[in-house]
Amino acid sequence: VAKAQNNGWIVNNTTAAHIANGIEKLNNQYLDGSLIKKVIIKSNSKLDGIPTIGFPNIFIQSTFMRLYYNNFERMSALPACRILMDYFKEHKCCMNCSRCSGLCYNNKFEAQYPQKAISELRILLAYITDRPALSAKIIRTAKRSKSGYFRINQNGEIHSEEMIYFWYYIANQCPEIEFYTYTKSYALFEDFLSSSSLPTNFHVNMSVIEGHEEKMAQYPHLYSGNKFKMVTSIPENSTTTCTGNCSTCGRLCMRDLPQDNNTIYCLYHN
Repeated sequence: VAKAQNNGWIVNNTTAAHIANGIEKLNNQYLDGSLIKKVIIKSNSKLDGIPTIGFPNIFIQSTFMRLYYNNFERMSALPACRILMDYFKEHKCCMNCSRCSGLCYNNKFEAQYPQKAISELRILLAYITDRPALSAKIIRTAKRSKSGYFRINQNGEIHSEEMIYFWYYIANQCPEIEFYTYTKSYALFEDFLSSSSLPTNFHVNMSVIEGHEEKMAQYPHLYSGNKFKMVTSIPENSTTTCTGNCSTCGRLCMRDLPQDNNTIYCLYHN
């Protein structure tokens, strides 16, 4: 951390220092096809062995941009960094993060395991520069899933229609696998679902934070799916409570719940 600070990086934790170090390594060597080999898609034990892939969330985005603005000349010399810079100027990697950034479990993981942040930047770089190879790798991994499920974005967000179609294609290539994701990109999916439909094995669960329920009412198409709601206390006698572990939760997010009881409750991550 001290070395990074001495070099002018704005660093307030070890994660940022590791990101700074990792960004320097995102160089031409990764743009020759070898980047895909660096992309890791793991089966998460907390998700009961369900494979998942993570794109950056707002924390990585904001950290990257702080490093960028304070090291423009240094970073602009690295082709891979320039690609990521341009992408971050046009996209937000996680919508509405201002509402839950202080509660985001992914931030804590990145602080505990700094290499996770580097891994997610590689995944995003692969998505930008070599999407066919990335989708092929995801499809191969999904088809090997013994659980029959694939979690889209254990962290991060579907932030564009382009990315919806990316997963749309993958889900169609793996009809025997159930894909599911959580999102706060309400307007994005509302617009998409008003004129199109998702594959039957592509399940979208809407995330909402306690106190912001009215936001959902603006998007009637989204009520067809389950809602994942972060609350300060679990309602008494709730039968739709997420335990944070798929093997004990019963995989509520992957089931079609009744319309009158389709809210999955989860305590704030703290």
